[in-house]
Amino acid sequence: MKIIGITPIKNESPFIDSFATSLSKVCDKIIVLDDGSTDDTVSLLKKYNKIEVISVSDNNGWGSKRNTLFNLARDYGATHMVALDADETLTANAVENFDIITSSINPGERCTLHWLPMWKSLYDYRNDYSVWSNSYKDFVICDDGAMSYSGNWIHEPRLPIVTPTKQISSEIGAVFHFQFSSWDAFQIKQSWYRCLERVKNPHKSVNEINHNYSITLDDNNVMTTKAPDEWYRDVILPDLNSVYNNVHWRITQIKNWFVEYGVDYFKDLNIWHVKEIKDILK
Repeated sequence: MKIIGITPIKNESPFIDSFATSLSKVCDKIIVLDDGSTDDTVSLLKKYNKIEVISVSDNNGWGSKRNTLFNLARDYGATHMVALDADETLTANAVENFDIITSSINPGERCTLHWLPMWKSLYDYRNDYSVWSNSYKDFVICDDGAMSYSGNWIHEPRLPIVTPTKQISSEIGAVFHFQFSSWDAFQIKQSWYRCLERVKNPHKSVNEINHNYSITLDDNNVMTTKAPDEWYRDVILPDLNSVYNNVHWRITQIKNWFVEYGVDYFKDLNIWHVKEIKDILK
């Protein structure tokens, strides 16, 4: 058995130690495809012996980033691929039980783990009837050499879509997702995505873009549950102040888009609730 982690990344330095420490405990090797990071992401990754960083400039003609990573893992002889994003971390019990997780699937199968949306906090996850709650996502796949990957340029599935799928109980292991922990940073990120879609997909209507991202707006009917203390044993947590400060490269890019395309091109997008974006016009 050879377990290889595969992760596309850009400007995620506040999450690196949490993500890399966690994944290094369960993988033989980790391949990270860096998409032009301008912060300390790459230098932090290179502290970890198991991590190989490949720049996006080396990705000529290889297609989508996740497909590139999947094929690179194959080239390295992976039997299992683990697709963890930079703002995700395995719970302590997932690390301890990872042999159970990997042995639960045969070639051509994948398994899902409980994806815990840590909500405006590092310790409380959203647990209600929202689209974010009680979600199980693909994190591990066992390659059969025949499965193929398909994805699009912005919202790629993290692994090839294959069946059957084994669902892993949270008692065995789960995944912390810290994207929502710094709420202001999350709103900046999602506004950047709206602008990116407007730039890269000009034929898509503004109403469609707003509709697709409407689930990222704040909700007054949120219910959360505190994650068990034992899930945090030896887990490194990100610093939320650093998460917020690090996301401002997206504001700079939005500002540049305003100059290039004109503010009116973005005026009907649901981005103006973000103070940092409104401040661009001052």
